[in-house]
Amino acid sequence: MRVPLTWLREFAPTDLGAEQLAEILIPRGVLIEAVECPWEGLDGVVVVRVLEVRDHPNSDKLCVARIQHGSGEAELVVGVRNMAPGDLVPWAPPGARVPVLTEPLATRRVRGVDSNGMLCSPRELAISQDHSGILILDQEELRVGDDLKRGLGLDEAVFDIEVEPNRPDFLSVYGVAREAAAATGVKLVPLDTSVDEMTDAVADAVTVRIDDPAGCPRYVARAVRGVAHRPSPLGVQARLTACGVRPIDAVVDATNYAMLETGQPMHAFDLDRLAGPGIVVRKASDGERLLTLDDVERTLTTKDLLICDAEKPVALAGVMGGRTSEVSEETADVLLESAYFARSGVLLTARRFDLHTEASHRFERGTDPEACSGAAARSATPFRPRGRRRCSTASG
Repeated sequence: MRVPLTWLREFAPTDLGAEQLAEILIPRGVLIEAVECPWEGLDGVVVVRVLEVRDHPNSDKLCVARIQHGSGEAELVVGVRNMAPGDLVPWAPPGARVPVLTEPLATRRVRGVDSNGMLCSPRELAISQDHSGILILDQEELRVGDDLKRGLGLDEAVFDIEVEPNRPDFLSVYGVAREAAAATGVKLVPLDTSVDEMTDAVADAVTVRIDDPAGCPRYVARAVRGVAHRPSPLGVQARLTACGVRPIDAVVDATNYAMLETGQPMHAFDLDRLAGPGIVVRKASDGERLLTLDDVERTLTTKDLLICDAEKPVALAGVMGGRTSEVSEETADVLLESAYFARSGVLLTARRFDLHTEASHRFERGTDPEACSGAAARSATPFRPRGRRRCSTASG
């Protein structure tokens, strides 16, 4: 488990440095193997404003961007053209360093035009793996001339923790923060699980039936309507990347972010792609098949627990979702699953298929059945834009 220190401090507001805090936590069972700085190779990148984007005189694919930085203007050659005049973008000037390059940036001549450094994509900044275009920055949070590393909170330490089987609570940022609060005497800040609720019950939108209460004693469902498929805030993407989770979009990232924070795995279904629509938690039949998200068709046995809709399996409970109900860019309404699955069942299924995921890793060690509802609310919260987001909930 990797825990960014700034994230931990949101719940355990200690002023101790990373090394000092590690020395206190290790004797208490938090086995911190290393204190890492993921963005140590990022230095000198600043926020600039795009003034002009024009065609490169000697290339059909390249363009020339004129930018305004803190003390003047500069020009450079860019290989993509997703930025426009007025945008704020990250600029690595000559002498700056980015994590993907071993040497500092320099001025170079590209097809007869001097290029002063580079404009950066999220991948070049080690924020995500997105290399499709230049990173467009939020104009409400950053200003021209700001140091990008400091402005995005990338100058932080990350605890790399080996979690022993008897401490599943350390598979969450909040669990480690609870131990840190106890160790340092600071007050533990509770999780914010507030969410705007609509008056309709989720039972009016989808039914939930548990046919195997031994394998799934608790199943909480939330219906979240009108989701927006856009990139998550950069701070969220950076935290996910620091924890070893690939950012995808705001919907999927919300479930992963809440899982890392609370320790409760969650899964998002496209509500419109569920037959019924309904959810049935049951044992599989011998020979039943399911195409999982990794594009592998799996043959099931009666030992496997399934999440199904009214017609077919849609997920391997506690391990991985299925292709037929996955969230896509066309998804408008989401059914959010937050459940408690028995450890032994998840362990046997994950081992038989050699399919070990962030979710199965946590269910195998034991999650908190009382955390399902709060984690679902926590996951639903990031779905909201600045306006109101409509959400309903139910549990079984």
